[in-house]
Amino acid sequence: MEDTNQVMHGDDPAYHTVPDDPQLTAQLLYLFNNANPDDRRDVVSDDYRHSHISFLLRNAGTNEYTAFFDKLDGDFERIFGHLKADYPGLSLETTGTFYLMMELMDHVAWTQLKSFSVALIVITLVMIVTLGSPQAGLISMIPNLMPALFTFGVMGWFNIPLDTDTLIVAPIIIGIAVDDTIHFLTHYRYSWIEHGDVGTAVRQTLREVGQAVAFTSLILGLGFGVLGFAGYLGLAKPGVFGAMAIMVALLSDLLFLPALMHWFKPGMGRNKALKHLAAQTAQS
Repeated sequence: MEDTNQVMHGDDPAYHTVPDDPQLTAQLLYLFNNANPDDRRDVVSDDYRHSHISFLLRNAGTNEYTAFFDKLDGDFERIFGHLKADYPGLSLETTGTFYLMMELMDHVAWTQLKSFSVALIVITLVMIVTLGSPQAGLISMIPNLMPALFTFGVMGWFNIPLDTDTLIVAPIIIGIAVDDTIHFLTHYRYSWIEHGDVGTAVRQTLREVGQAVAFTSLILGLGFGVLGFAGYLGLAKPGVFGAMAIMVALLSDLLFLPALMHWFKPGMGRNKALKHLAAQTAQS
């Protein structure tokens, strides 16, 4: 309207305003609508019941957007709130691609956090039952958390933002990493029950399953790593971080997990197994 008013007055900058006269404003709106109906639809609907205010935003994180849109809602209420007395049906809504993407990212982040938490709880319970010891079950989850912590730590170190592509890595990796942990601790438990010595149990377990665990993780890591060469970042980032997390999981299971066994020495049902064996021997 301001541009149209200025053009109608010989491009005089003094007329770059909305006229105070309602009739003149209506005439300018009529001229503008006839000349550029599509441009008019960008700011107001055909029935003039909905108005649209648009502006450009730079790319930033959801925290910055959240603060911005909160301030924007306050500014809208301050500027247009007094009109609600004359127009009770007036409502103000924030929309647009940036706003929707911000809401989507928050939703994805919370759902992935819930997925990771549920997976962590379920896997911990399964490990407790499998290993026959609450202590061993809880200890076994420490190396399974390290891949996710390491991956997100690297992302933070290099200022790589969290997005829908990188958030999916953690729930996937914990499901893959726990496979090696189960493989290791199952054999360790049998050896521990048999020998009763942590060092012997660790050495025997590494000798029997270490190579298999290493090759399995290497194959999985290469499978994820191939995605790192994809031209689409939505595939490349999960591929790179997934491969990195699998390698960290392997090192955690082969190096850190044996150290935890030496440190805590969980019983893992050995006394119960020995009593059961003694009872069977006595009966025979």
